[in-house]
Formats: sequence, C-alpha cells, structure tokens
Amino acid sequence: MRRVLKLARRTLNAYDARRAARGEVEHIRAVTEPIIRQLQSDGRRPLPQGALSKADEYARDVLGSLVYAAWLRVYTVLAGEFRVGWIPDNYYTKVVIPQIDYKYRLGSSRKTFIRRVLRSPNIPDCAYLLRRLFYDRNFQRIDEGDLADVLFDEADTLVFKPDNSERGAQVEIVTRATLDVDKCRQAKDGVFQSYVAQHPFFDEMTTGSATTLRLTTALDQAGEVTVRAAYLRIARQSDGHVRSDSAIKVPVDLAAGTLVDTGYMPNWAKVDRHPDSGFVFAGRTIPDFRGATALVADLHRSFPHLSCIGWDICIDVEGVARILEWNTYYNDIKFSEATTGPCFADMGWEQLWRSPLQGAS
Repeated sequence: MRRVLKLARRTLNAYDARRAARGEVEHIRAVTEPIIRQLQSDGRRPLPQGALSKADEYARDVLGSLVYAAWLRVYTVLAGEFRVGWIPDNYYTKVVIPQIDYKYRLGSSRKTFIRRVLRSPNIPDCAYLLRRLFYDRNFQRIDEGDLADVLFDEADTLVFKPDNSERGAQVEIVTRATLDVDKCRQAKDGVFQSYVAQHPFFDEMTTGSATTLRLTTALDQAGEVTVRAAYLRIARQSDGHVRSDSAIKVPVDLAAGTLVDTGYMPNWAKVDRHPDSGFVFAGRTIPDFRGATALVADLHRSFPHLSCIGWDICIDVEGVARILEWNTYYNDIKFSEATTGPCFADMGWEQLWRSPLQGAS
C-alpha cells in the first residue's frame, strides 16, 4: 500500500509539473507573440531557413526546456538570425537570478541602500524616509519642522522614489510648495533625490523629463567587471519622468558611444526618431559616454557581491554622470539581448539549470 501511495504521489507531482509548464508556456506566448507580430510587420528581412527551429533546439538542448524558446524567437526575429549564447528573459528570471548573488540582490535592491553602500558623490540622494522618520544624506535624523529647509537647501525640485516602486511608477516630482509629508509617509521608505538637469544634448530629444542611460555591468568568473550593454530610455514630451509603459528605447554602440539608427516603442514598433521632437537617432554621440561607463565599472568593482547590475544614469548639464538607480534584483536584460546581444555568452549561465555556479546561493 505504501508503495502504491508513493507511486501515486510521484505521478501527481509529475502531472502538476507538466500542467505548470504548459501554463508558463501559454503565459509567455501571450507576451511574446504580439511582439513577434509587431517586429514582422515592420518589414524585417526574411529569416534564414531553420532559424526559429534553431531557437527551439537551443532552448531544449542547451537551456533544458522549450519553455525558453519564446523569447529566443523574439530575439531571432528582431536580429534576423539565431545567435548562440542568448539568455531568454524567463530563463534569466527563473534560473539565473535565483542562483547568482540571490541573498545580496534582495537587500541591495532597495533604493535607500545605494548611497550607503557605494558612497559615491555621483549619487544625487539628499534625504531618506525610513520607518516613517526622515534622515539627511548622512543618515542623521531630520526634525519634521526642518525638513523643507534641508530638502531644498541645494535644489528647488526633487524626485521622491519609494523603495518598492518599479518601472517609473509611484515616482513623484516634489517642490517646496507641493511637499506633502503625510503622503510621503504612506510609502514607508523612500529616497529624495535632487532633480538632475540633463545635458543640452538630451534636450534636443525631449524636455519633458531627464533622459536616462541604462548601462549593464557584469562581473565574470575571473573577477573582471565590464560594461555589457547600453541603451537610452527617452520619455515622451508629456511625461514628467521616464516611464516603462511609454518611453522609447534606443540601443547604444558600446565601442563608439553612439546611438544606432533604430529605436523601439514600448510595443517594440521601430522608429528612427523621437515621435514628439523629431530627433533622429543615427550616429549621435552621447556626451562623456566613456566617463559614464568607467564610473559604473569602478563602482561595480567596489561591490563584488553582485554578478550583474543595471545602472540608470543621467548625464547632467556639465557632462557628469549621475547615478539615479541601480537595479540589482531584476535588471531587465531582454532588450539588450534582442538588440545588441548576446551580451553574456561567456558567463556560463546556460549551465546553471544543470548545476549551480560555485558559491551561488
């Protein structure tokens, strides 16, 4: 009887696993198939024969499951070919993130941590809200009556970001006149940052919000930190800050620091210029791109607990890179993988489903 029950449990577990896999495939296809249709409608050149089959085979044979084929198909359609070494978005979230630096990723993902950990003057934090109490940039308590004077001592406009905010949601532009202490406290924890006035180069694109540069760094198994990917996130003119649901993304050539000729709308429709300003992307060089990449690489070296970090940078009026955020828990890699990847082919991540990296937690 005990043997029969054990077999029954094993059969039920296998059934549940298959059902979960089918549900995951259906969910991912619901996300990726509209992207593929959009890319195909933009006049992409015909794919080489068997390119999509190669994506499926790579997902099954190298990454261990056809669940990962859908994002590989997106990458293939966009690139016009299949490339060995791509990391699908769902493989990154399901396999890679849980096995690399997981305990460090959870803690360091808080926006209120970044200046405390990295201690860089390039981080424009000016105050914090922690457990409903206010602190200055050195984590000294601020009396509520002095809060406005401390906050607006150096800047007239601030940005408040709750610790739990994602994709540009819940971000607030704050002035002395609009400061609402009770509303801030509803977020429980968060950071006040000086509003960074962007370099005039980016004003040509949009003046509605500061344009951000996403840089992705990786620490390889030999201990070397390099910048693996870069792209601009440009807000629409009507937005007060960069929002994931409306921003245009434009890949950057890492070697030259120049914009490529094609950007992408949130639905992956391609554009060669900003839809509001008419700014043409091709060949335009980002001010002091080398300084920005050197800065994030140096900061990553100072915090070798993490293997992969996404940095959101704003280049200010003087050409200085200001670090608005670091993305340590989930630093979205799919856009860079699709447009300029594979970016992480040497990291050994494709083997993680077989056995964890040494020292992974």
